[in-house]
Amino acid sequence: MANGSGSGITIRPLGPMVAALSRFGQSLFQAPQDSIRGIDVDGWYSPLQPVKPLAPEGTEPKAFQYWAGQNLLWTPRPDAELTAAQLKNLSTYPLARICIENVKDEIGRTPFEIQLKPQPGETKKQTSIRAKGNTDLLKLNKFFERPDREHDWPEWLRPLLDDMLVIDAATILIRKTFKGDVAELAVLRGDSINRYIDNHGYTPTPPSPAYAQQWWGMPLVDLTTDQLLYKPRNIVPRNTVSSQLYGMSPTEQLSPEIEIGIKRLQFTLAYYTEGSIPGVVQVVPRGTPPNKIAEAMQWMNSELAGNLAARQQWRMVQGFNEPGKPDQIEFTKQQLLADPFDDLLIRKICFGYGTSPQRLMKMIRTEGKSSNDAATIAGLLPWITWLKKSIVDNLIQRYFGFPDYQGVFDPFEEADPSKEAERVTVLVGKGIITPNEGREEIGEEAHNEPEANQLGIITGTGFVPLGMAAAQAGSATDGAGNTTVTDKEKPNGSVRGSESSATSHSKPNGKGGASKSAGGDGDGGSQDDAGQGAGNGGKRKAQRGKTAQEEEEGSQVFDWSRFQVATAARPNGHAK
Repeated sequence: MANGSGSGITIRPLGPMVAALSRFGQSLFQAPQDSIRGIDVDGWYSPLQPVKPLAPEGTEPKAFQYWAGQNLLWTPRPDAELTAAQLKNLSTYPLARICIENVKDEIGRTPFEIQLKPQPGETKKQTSIRAKGNTDLLKLNKFFERPDREHDWPEWLRPLLDDMLVIDAATILIRKTFKGDVAELAVLRGDSINRYIDNHGYTPTPPSPAYAQQWWGMPLVDLTTDQLLYKPRNIVPRNTVSSQLYGMSPTEQLSPEIEIGIKRLQFTLAYYTEGSIPGVVQVVPRGTPPNKIAEAMQWMNSELAGNLAARQQWRMVQGFNEPGKPDQIEFTKQQLLADPFDDLLIRKICFGYGTSPQRLMKMIRTEGKSSNDAATIAGLLPWITWLKKSIVDNLIQRYFGFPDYQGVFDPFEEADPSKEAERVTVLVGKGIITPNEGREEIGEEAHNEPEANQLGIITGTGFVPLGMAAAQAGSATDGAGNTTVTDKEKPNGSVRGSESSATSHSKPNGKGGASKSAGGDGDGGSQDDAGQGAGNGGKRKAQRGKTAQEEEEGSQVFDWSRFQVATAARPNGHAK
């Protein structure tokens, strides 16, 4: 428009232009052109240009095809195949409930601790040293002992895991102080939460509301993602809008199998409560009046229905047979209450919930306890991974504000003390950890001896540090104290393994027979010839009380205790 002075200057409002520039700068999506270059629409057999999109310019892609007015629907799962109430009813099937409770028990007893996240290139020991004296770490571990200030950790987990396994809607209310610190974590029932979406189909970010809690069918209160942690584990998009927003739980996945199990259970129950088929049925002859048959059937049903003991007995009834002809009697076949399909049903439902069927099927004898434990751990790992990543780490790093901390679960910890001691013994005996590290793992105090902080191996004579064990390679001691050495001499006089051997007999003074080697002369008596070689093998046999003659390979005989002391004193490991 022109100003009043008639100068011809056009004045335009800057507000819409600034807003448009702001939206352009904040936009993460820029639409391409509507036409494809190089296409001649008038040419022969042309693919032509695509139809112009119906959305206005600047429209971004949508996460999924939702309804117009989607946020006006406050009922969770409005078009789902199964509602939350139906899923909860399915979860009461005894086999399904046994599996659910077993998962809750196993995860609840799994050792859990909050630790520092290792830095790149940092060893586990270095991380442990860095964590010593960390007050934030102590506070976090103390907080998670009772996350809602009422229930301990296993009790707090049970309703959370139940919602995940039944309706896949784990929900935690984040309650904070006026300063913004997390005060408590309260578990809410996930079936009461309705989800909102933004203009693109995603969860709105604060301060916009993202969820609404329902109260008797009406919205009670709106909640943001800073106030509520809503974590479906497994969203499986299907042909419904609800499947785009709400999770598909193991119970929903197993719903056809559970329904079959419920019907089979009802059939079995009806067999015991309503069945009226006796063990023997008499076929009446032709021409018997219907009223007589009805009278007999009424009596039989009233007498035998639900009476298991009476149904197994023989009954004498007034016959309908003509004189001179035998009675026609049929022995009915008992109903088959269990078949191989039941075994398959148990396995499928247990597998779906991540639990091992061996605890339920004692008739299976082909698999040992170790395979059963391995199957249990393998089934629980997906649930534990979800609990760690989506729940615990999310709470610690996002809501508590500690990005360098994480939750650590140890499902592989051995509950049997004897097996745990055996495991630690193997680690210490193979030189993987030191004795003091092994004592720390089983909760014992460390020893002050220097050897307790050294790596070593366990031999027939006890624990030997690695440096000494290398010098003793190829030697073995029997129960009588006789040591067999299968060592060769290296050019520099050091000992290495060979096929030859000699035997050292202990004397009361602790000294063995005399011998010579490249490392030096031995103490004790004189050296005698042990005899001549016999046969093609050229073997030499040592006489009792004498040492074996030194052979070309350089075999040596020595006192075991003297060898240990000498080797420990000489850095190069040569025996003196």
